[in-house]
Amino acid sequence: MKLNAPQGMCGYLSSVDVTEYIFGHAVTVNEDWWRIALAESGFGNGVLTPVIRRRDLFAMADEALTSPHGALMLLWNTLAWGTGTGARNNSRRIRAIAADREGCSAALMRAAQLARIDPSAAYEALRPSRNRNLIAYLGPAFFTKYLYVAGGGNADHRCVILDMRVASALRPAGWSTMPLTGWWTETYMRYIELLENWRDEIGVDRLDLLERWLFEQGRPPRARRR
Repeated sequence: MKLNAPQGMCGYLSSVDVTEYIFGHAVTVNEDWWRIALAESGFGNGVLTPVIRRRDLFAMADEALTSPHGALMLLWNTLAWGTGTGARNNSRRIRAIAADREGCSAALMRAAQLARIDPSAAYEALRPSRNRNLIAYLGPAFFTKYLYVAGGGNADHRCVILDMRVASALRPAGWSTMPLTGWWTETYMRYIELLENWRDEIGVDRLDLLERWLFEQGRPPRARRR
């Protein structure tokens, strides 16, 4: 897809501190809710701290590639980071995984492995058809967060987050037909390729810088002003 980088992106990203903007990106989570919800479904307490940063998730990535338990730990913390103090659909996600703990954890471990070598295959591992996610209630908006953090923070990792806020920001940037939900593999790969073009155009070395900028642009105007 041939689109120029949005106005304002280059100037803003040229001045950010990558350590703070990416690795230090922090979200406050409801640690007590997670402890209780995971225990009710037979899981141990998997959420690290009341405040989770991207760097905390990156630090868990290697174990997710080699251990089903590590894959579940990375998922719980990614979901907590992604939902903050809320819990929308997290109970349903936990119950869906509890119903097939071995199968789901193995699939998550395989998806984390694929995320480092083949974004398309990693995406399809968790969304095997256009209308079905592998794990109920774990759709692209959240499993792309998991595929992203599975890269361990490496600058050349290609899997990036695609959620409604990012999609909303892509429309005024020129991708007017970008769906806001329900993305299939081809759309995800076009998104990655677009960010790679923008990365080269504006001269940064990380795709997640562009994703974070889009995420902030996709906030409602009142939230951005805060």
